[in-house]
Amino acid sequence: MKQRKVILYVRVSIIDLNIQNQLVPMRKQCELRDFKIVGEFIEHASGSVEDRPQLRKALAAMVTADADVLMVAAVDRLGRSLSHVLKLVEGLRKQGKGIVTIRENLDLSGNSPQSDLMLHVMLALAQFELEILRERTRVALAVAKLKGKKLGRPTKINSEIEDTIMEMHGRGVSTREISRTVTTVSRATVQAIIKKRIKSGIK
Repeated sequence: MKQRKVILYVRVSIIDLNIQNQLVPMRKQCELRDFKIVGEFIEHASGSVEDRPQLRKALAAMVTADADVLMVAAVDRLGRSLSHVLKLVEGLRKQGKGIVTIRENLDLSGNSPQSDLMLHVMLALAQFELEILRERTRVALAVAKLKGKKLGRPTKINSEIEDTIMEMHGRGVSTREISRTVTTVSRATVQAIIKKRIKSGIK
């Protein structure tokens, strides 16, 4: 049987910079499945960011290296948009290639109804979690307003707001979206808070 060639794709956000958490399990799986690694691509971007230059390079390498599989640690490493991920899956299938995920143990190389159903469920849950987080933040801000708290651009950001920002960022929400949801904080301030927290080791 022909040995399958694989491209590894890793996406880490600014809050989780340890690429080994994804690379080590993927390399181990390649060893267990007798996959030959022909490329590794590391992306630094949140889950809601659509522009993924390293993902584009990984997909291009699938062709140039004649790879059979694009491997990711989890479905959400490809993105949280159902339509975006499905487009990737279908595009690779048309080329006779596929995607393998480690956490969900999905092999999306062929037309498997079970794998496709699981993919839809996992992506729907990821989108649902983001919406719940955004709604919870909106409710918290509304309650604060009812209590008479000033919700303009504050001169001092309290720890509760910082915790909310870090939680949203950890979920893969972009800094632009965080700023829109937490209306008391500008995008520049959001970025500064994230950098400050990471530098101090507080997440």
